[in-house]
Parts: sequence; C-alpha cells; structure tokens
Amino acid sequence: MRRLCGLLLCGGLLACTLPAAPAAEPVPIPIPTLLPPAAPPPAAATENPPSPTPIVPDTGWLPVAPGLEKRVVQIYEAGRAEPVEAAVVLRVDPAVYRFEVGYRPGQPQTLREWALESGGEIVINGGFFTPEWTATGLIIAGGEASGRSYGDFAGMVAIRDGRPEIRWLGAAPYDPAEPLEGALQAFPLLIRPGGVPGINADLERDTPDRRTAVAVDRS
Repeated sequence: MRRLCGLLLCGGLLACTLPAAPAAEPVPIPIPTLLPPAAPPPAAATENPPSPTPIVPDTGWLPVAPGLEKRVVQIYEAGRAEPVEAAVVLRVDPAVYRFEVGYRPGQPQTLREWALESGGEIVINGGFFTPEWTATGLIIAGGEASGRSYGDFAGMVAIRDGRPEIRWLGAAPYDPAEPLEGALQAFPLLIRPGGVPGINADLERDTPDRRTAVAVDRS
C-alpha cells in the first residue's frame, strides 16, 4: 500500500473593521514603495551563528488526540551521519476510531476529496489498481465485495464489527461467505505469522520508494 497522508482540515475567517474616518478633510493614503528595505548591518564577528535544530533519531510516541499518537523515526544508512529518510508512524486505537474502506471503481479521487467526503481524520491511499482505476485485488467497501482475491503472496486488512485485523492470505484466505464490512488487499505481507519476513530477493529493488504499511501491535 502506498502513501500515508494525515489530513487536518481546519478553516477560519478573520474579519476586522476600521472606525469611520471623521468628516473633515480626507487623510492621504500612503503609497507603498517597491524598494527593498535597507539591509541590516552585518553581525559582529564575535556573535555566534545560530546552531541548527538537532535531528531527533526517534521522537517516541507523542499524543495527538485521544486514541491517536504519532512517532517519527529517522532512517540511517551505514557510513552516513545524516538520515536518508524519516518514517512517520501513527498509532490508532480501534476502540476510539472507526475504520472504513472507500472505493469507487473508475472514478478516482484525491486524498483531500476522500477526506472531505468521508469526514475522516486520517486518509490512506492503499492497494494497487489498473489504468482503468479498478483494484487489482479484492476490495470490500460498505459490505460490497468487488475484484478478485490475491493468492498467498499477499495480505489483507479485514474489518469485522468495526475492528481491523491483518491476515496473511496464505494462512487465512478470503472466504466469500464471511461477513466483512470492509477489506483491502495488498502485497507483499512484510511480516508473516511467527516473525517470518515476507520480503525475498525477488521483491527487493535497488531504488527505494516511499510506501505505506499497516500493522497491529501486541496490545
């Protein structure tokens, strides 16, 4: 599954009124100049330049809202002092947040459009699709299933009774008779049951790409 984008939708209108000018002679309106302001004098040689903000390798879990935490972990490569990327992780409590899958085959929408339509606070673009904007795997949205289930190389986020679960299709394939409110399939399953890695040499690439993953922790 691909990019993770948390949208915070907020808006405001700030209006102010000025007192009416007296009925006496009008006050001339100053015309702004296009000349740049005078440059400040150079800093004294004895002043120390401001130190850059240090990069925190791991922020730890930071509360965002009830049932929602955020964590940023820097990713380093061997032999490099600066991080090459940052992993942004959101931890969502299913007892507080409701999980849903949205799908409209042939009618793609941006993440912002999905967020405005659904009212969701977190919107994730997930799964693979064809040039005709149809999912290549199984999708269940609003209880309606469409598409074709992947094989044992893939995983599935299944929503039952409002709570999400992650399944490896090799151990728990999709059953059309099971009552799921939502489902989304993608591949590869990064960690299989028992801690077995789901990435093999055939799936490794020389060029890294940004990706989104979903997981369930021990609690």
